[in-house]
Amino acid sequence: MDREDLMEKSGEMYAYMQEYIKLQLEYFKLDAAEKTGKVISSLIVIGIFMLIGGFILMMLSLAAGMYMGKLFGSYPLAFLVLMGFYLLLGIVLFLFRDKWITTPVIRSIINDFFD
Repeated sequence: MDREDLMEKSGEMYAYMQEYIKLQLEYFKLDAAEKTGKVISSLIVIGIFMLIGGFILMMLSLAAGMYMGKLFGSYPLAFLVLMGFYLLLGIVLFLFRDKWITTPVIRSIINDFFD
């Protein structure tokens, strides 16, 4: 192998290496965009379900309060009992937030991102 042939081969190798790096970078960008899209779409779906669930819960709470108001003979007392139930539920959720909310959400996002 003479010097010119060696220079030509090393130039070709350099061009191939540049093209490979460019393609790898493009692949990583596309992969990151796809995974980010999956995570965002999952969060949007969760948000929509939470919105619908909140509306349903609000209507069911109103119905339960009206029903208990007839049973207790006092609507304010019924809604106070209902508020106490939600306060207790909120305290329990707060105490177990890491186990029941934070860890599953983080695990789901990580699975979406690395799947």
